[in-house]
Amino acid sequence: MKKLLFFSFLISSTFSFSQDTIYLDSDYKEVLPVNAVYFQVEDRTAPGKQDLLTSLFRINGEIMKQRSFLEKGKKTILHGLQKTWYDNGQLFYQETYKNGKRHGDLMAYWEDSSRRRHDTFKNGKLKSGKIWNRKGQEEEHYPVMISAEFPGGQKGIADYLRKSLPIPETQKSGTEVRLLVRIRIGKDGFIDQIDIIEGAPQWYNAVTTNALLNMPQWKPGYFMGDPVNVWYTLPVTFRK
Repeated sequence: MKKLLFFSFLISSTFSFSQDTIYLDSDYKEVLPVNAVYFQVEDRTAPGKQDLLTSLFRINGEIMKQRSFLEKGKKTILHGLQKTWYDNGQLFYQETYKNGKRHGDLMAYWEDSSRRRHDTFKNGKLKSGKIWNRKGQEEEHYPVMISAEFPGGQKGIADYLRKSLPIPETQKSGTEVRLLVRIRIGKDGFIDQIDIIEGAPQWYNAVTTNALLNMPQWKPGYFMGDPVNVWYTLPVTFRK
């Protein structure tokens, strides 16, 4: 009996160490369990060719997403089957990746399980695709993801920041002050959230935040034809 109990303990211990649970808030930032809206289970022993399988759940246990990765040092790249579900538990879409690129079939469904789109990829390139509306009628094909875009592109962003960010008189000539920020472009095309990833003295952070919040409207991002929030990483430089 002692040997059996010891063996059972070893199995339980091995299983617990092979899985990690991370608790997240509504912005998917790690928090204490008591403040969590979601939780993510990371499994490195799941069957398959992936190194890591992550499963994202609502705090009530309803599954939202499942992603599989290869681990390359500290980096992870998508590899294998990926799945996402609707709030009602119906499968939204599934797709396969190979070494970080879409490879194989992407199948998407409406909330009632009727077909929504079927794309076929090879090494990240679209080979064929069909799309159906809620009535089951085939429509003109469009990309899975359309990124948010500022008028004028990268040059437009640079021109806006150059005009909107004053250089303080106290900054020494020939110097640079750099920030790295994450901005969220909302479904309406306006920036609604800013995270300072690598900050500078408070004045620079405040001026940058104000300029970005007053930025003109972007073309919003779209996923599967629906507007979505899009995060964008932006370097900002004060050069004198």
